Amino acid sequence: MFVKLSRYKNGYVRIKAKGFAVERFINLAVHNDINIWDLSRNGSIITFCTKVKDFKKLSGFARKSGVHLKIIQKSGCPFLINKYKHRYIFFAGFLIFAALLCYMSSFIWFIEVKGNTTIEDYQILSVLSKNGLETGSFKYALNLKELEQNVKNELTSVGWINIKVDGTKATVTISEKLPEIRNVENSQPCDIISDKEALVTEIMASSGKPMVKPGDIVEVGDTLISADITYLQDGIDVVYGQVQASGYVRGDVRRTITINVPYTLKLKRYTSNSENFYSVKLFNIDFNTNFIKNDVSFQKYDIIREIEQPQLGDNFILPIIFEKLSYLEYKDETIKVSAEEAKQICMKKLNKQIIEQYPADSDIIDKQYTFSESSDGITLNAVVVSNELIGKVSYIVPTKIDQGGNAVNGTTENTNSE
Repeated sequence: MFVKLSRYKNGYVRIKAKGFAVERFINLAVHNDINIWDLSRNGSIITFCTKVKDFKKLSGFARKSGVHLKIIQKSGCPFLINKYKHRYIFFAGFLIFAALLCYMSSFIWFIEVKGNTTIEDYQILSVLSKNGLETGSFKYALNLKELEQNVKNELTSVGWINIKVDGTKATVTISEKLPEIRNVENSQPCDIISDKEALVTEIMASSGKPMVKPGDIVEVGDTLISADITYLQDGIDVVYGQVQASGYVRGDVRRTITINVPYTLKLKRYTSNSENFYSVKLFNIDFNTNFIKNDVSFQKYDIIREIEQPQLGDNFILPIIFEKLSYLEYKDETIKVSAEEAKQICMKKLNKQIIEQYPADSDIIDKQYTFSESSDGITLNAVVVSNELIGKVSYIVPTKIDQGGNAVNGTTENTNSE
C-alpha cells in the first residue's frame, strides 16, 4: 500500500509501446534501473507504467529500439494539481471542507452503551450528560477517568465502566454488580427472609449467619441469613450481637401460568394506506420538513420510526440525523382460528409473558404445559421453574427492657436494698 501511495504522490504514466523490437526496449530499460510495473503484451504492443521522471530516459531507449511510445494515462498528485491549479474556488471549497471536517471530528456525535442488563440506557445517558458527555460534547475537554468515577458514584449498581472515544463515537462499556440484598442507609439490624417459595440452590452471606443450605426448601418468611452473631457454649448457640444481614441467595421458584385463547379473535388488518413524515436533525437542532401537512387523516394507525445517521468509516459519525415517521393505517377485524392455531397463540403469549414479567436475573430451567379444550377456546396450563434471586430485608424490632429489673435473677427486686 505504501508503494502505491508513493507512486501516486510522485505521479506516474501508463505508456503504450509499439514496434518490432519491444523486447530490446524493455531490456534497455531494466538494465538502466528504470522501474516498470503492470507490464502486459498484445502482439507487438506492450503497455506498462513508469514514473514521470523516467519517461524522458525511455524516449532515448525507444529511438534506439525503433519503438514508438504513447502516453495513454496520467495519474498522481502532480497531474491533479496541474489540472486544478487555476480553479481557486475549488481549492477554497476543498480547504473549507477539510477544515470543517477536522473541526467536526472534535465533537462526540454518537454514544453507544454496551454491557448493561438491568440499568436502562436512558439512565446511563442521563448521568453521562450531567457530567459533560452528550451528543455535541467537545471530546478534548472530557476527563474520561473522572467521568467514569462519577458514573460509578451515581449509579451504585455499576461495578466497572470504561469509556472509549474513537473519532466522533463514544463507546461506554459497563459491568453491573451482583445484586446484594442490603440497605446500608439504615443501621438497624435485619434478617434476610425469603419472599418466595423456593428450593435453595446457592447462598453467600457477606454478613450475618446463613440459616439454610443448597437443597433446602423454604417458604415465604423463612429466615435465609440471620442477623444474630452467636458462639457455642455447652452445645447451645448463645447470641452476643446482631448485625445487618446481607448476601446473595438464589433458588428454584415454581410458578403456574394459565392462558386462555378464544376461537374468535380481534386482529389488526393493515390497509395499503400510509403517510410518511420526514425531519432532519443537524447539530442537535430539529428541522421539520413537513411545512404543508403534519397531521394524520387515519383514525387508527401504527407508527414506524426510522433513523439514519451517515458516517465515514466505523468511528467518524456525522452530526446529522434523518428521521422518517411512517403512519400505517389499520382496521379491526374479527377472525376464527382453529384449535391448532389457538395453541400456537397460547405458546407465543406464554413466551412473551416469561420475557416481560420474569426478573432479568432469572434463568428458566424447566417449562411444562398442557392444553385443555372447551367450546369457547383453548386453555394453556403451564408450570415454569426459574432460578432467581430470593430474599428481602426484614428489620428486627428491638425488645423493650425494663431498666428497673434485676439483671441476675430476672425479678424487679433491687439487689442494693439495705
